[in-house]
Amino acid sequence: MINNKIISMSWELIKNNEAVKTQKIVKELRDKRSEVLNKPIDPELEKDFRRICTIYGKDACIYDPLLQQAYQDYVNAYHKKASLYTIVDDNYRTNLIIYDTENQTEELKIIETPEPLNLFTCIAQLPNGNLFCFGNGSCSGISLIIDENSRVRQLPSGTQCYSSSTIYFDHNIYCFGGYNECGEALTLSERFDLNENRWIKLSPLPQHDYWCHSIIFNRNILISGWNNKNVLIYSIDIESFSTIPYDFEAYKIKILINSERMYLTEINGSVYESEVSNEFVWRRISKSIINFSLYQVYLTYNKGEINIAGISGDTKICRYKFNLNQKSFIELP
Repeated sequence: MINNKIISMSWELIKNNEAVKTQKIVKELRDKRSEVLNKPIDPELEKDFRRICTIYGKDACIYDPLLQQAYQDYVNAYHKKASLYTIVDDNYRTNLIIYDTENQTEELKIIETPEPLNLFTCIAQLPNGNLFCFGNGSCSGISLIIDENSRVRQLPSGTQCYSSSTIYFDHNIYCFGGYNECGEALTLSERFDLNENRWIKLSPLPQHDYWCHSIIFNRNILISGWNNKNVLIYSIDIESFSTIPYDFEAYKIKILINSERMYLTEINGSVYESEVSNEFVWRRISKSIINFSLYQVYLTYNKGEINIAGISGDTKICRYKFNLNQKSFIELP
């Protein structure tokens, strides 16, 4: 049954002639698909399309195949390179390692930063391909943006901590959890407004956590870290938390989602799957001997595969690929 809220929103679009504009935007995106996938989306087009997708939501896309395809194109463009990013320090230099999962090639960039970033630094990719980096082992709260030409723009410092989760949404970068200078886990929750160039405090996490991993889904941020027994849901609109429980013994969970399913990867390498719905029922689809006790975990989803990168306790860079059809892990070079 079609949700009444969706009908109401669609009617408002029709009354305001937005439906015509939606079709125009969708057509333009599809016509430029090859171009879109190879460079950032035009800012004005991105702004309009993001607004349309926000109004419609994922559920409405189900009833509009054209919009659904355009939405998928938009998502594909955002993750166009499916690259894995890792930051390590070498003799107090910042080394950014970019791994192309499709071609399985590695690129090393030495970045000049005010102070070295390291395995305690968290990374968020921005739509234009730039990287937002937050925190390091010195607990300085350093915040900066690295562009594709390795240029650095330093931002105002956030909370003095490290090992937080960072994720971008709608010109804001959200940070959750982490450690303070005493090594104590935090209930940190704040966002950096890229337009206003300042940090804004949010409601704290329900419990302290660290080494969190976050993803965006339907104007919510899903968060899971090493200390939580649930996946947290942060509503961007009402700025509050709720939870998605899981009924198996696991910790250090990382999460990933596509349009239909959510996946949890456990420390021992097990992967759990659930349909995206109001009632999450989990089933284990793989058990592996791979140890995911990794720092600075970075995940991408591309063409039916989950790509994972992180740093082990002995500072070795580890990369894996999980194929959702074959239900198996492959260690990447």
